[in-house]
Formats: sequence, C-alpha cells, structure tokens
Amino acid sequence: MKAAVLVLDMIVDFTTGRLGTAAARTIRPAVRRIIAEARRRRVPVIYCQDSHDPADPELRVWGRHGMAGTAGAKTDPQLKPHPNEPVVPKHTFDGFTGTNLEDLLRQRQVDTVILTGVCTDICVQ
Repeated sequence: MKAAVLVLDMIVDFTTGRLGTAAARTIRPAVRRIIAEARRRRVPVIYCQDSHDPADPELRVWGRHGMAGTAGAKTDPQLKPHPNEPVVPKHTFDGFTGTNLEDLLRQRQVDTVILTGVCTDICVQ
C-alpha cells in the first residue's frame, strides 16, 4: 500500500472566514496531528483547496468564497503546507476536475488516499 494524505479545503474562508464554522475550527488539531504523523512516516501530504475565479459556477450556490489570490483562499495558518507539499487549487467541488491531482497521485504511485479536512464527502467527487 502506498498512501497519501489529502487535506481538503482547510482554507481561511472555511475556518475563520466568510463560511467559517466552529466545526471546521474544532477539527484543526486533529488535522494537524494527521499531517504531522504523515510527515513523520514520509507519507505524501497534498492540499486541495478552493481557488475560485468570479466565473466559477459553484459561486452561484455558495456565494463568493475561496477567491483566488485572496486571504480567504489561503491555507489556514495552523495547517500550513511545507514547501515540498503540493497545493492543488480547485474550481469545483471535484478536486480531480481541471487539476493536476490525479497526476500528483500517479507520480507518487499512490493507491490509497487518507482524506481529512472539511466537506470530505464532496471535495473530491
């Protein structure tokens, strides 16, 4: 088994920003522990996070959030990626559509993903 940890949408807008929730803030310590353990075991950590432009259709449902280039689209400061950890910007719920996520997983020969973060049920449709 070759695993990778996907950290999903742990961005400022979902923790302390526009759509921030107590639930998202509450899970930060657990997500931080998962990331630390993955790093300790040399398991790849990949961040997938909303990075919308004004034309993204998802905004019609949820309103403006995770806008590319804004503070709200940045990784929550408590969970910052290391320089060698990829951040995959996504424009839809699906972390695979229009991104390089599949390529990153294949390059690392990943056959098992460990999902953590917010909205894990939809963020990698």
